[in-house]
Amino acid sequence: MTPPALACPPDASQSATIALFTNSDYNPADYNYYKTTATNLLRQSLARFGIPYVDGFTTITPRSSRHGKVIIDVYVPTGVNCDTLPGFVKEMVQRSMMVTGAGLRCGNNPNVIYVDKD
Repeated sequence: MTPPALACPPDASQSATIALFTNSDYNPADYNYYKTTATNLLRQSLARFGIPYVDGFTTITPRSSRHGKVIIDVYVPTGVNCDTLPGFVKEMVQRSMMVTGAGLRCGNNPNVIYVDKD
């Protein structure tokens, strides 16, 4: 089990942006559904480590990819451990029926790390 990525000592506290990829066709009318799905996925993943999800702490924004598929952006302003975040996100992706993969940036690192279900 990966250590919690979103509850770390202050010296490892960073911001992160996570893009959750899906194969679902984007429909603007389903914006709230996509947002709720991502919130629930994050809430359940954190709960596995005994960490409560705090409403309003993250910014969750669904959008359409250039191929018309749903991408859900999750921005976490602080409290992220960049060393453990890729493993945490991979577990989140593996547990989701909707999410097929993710791309993430953490802290000051400009590189995108991609994770999938495999």
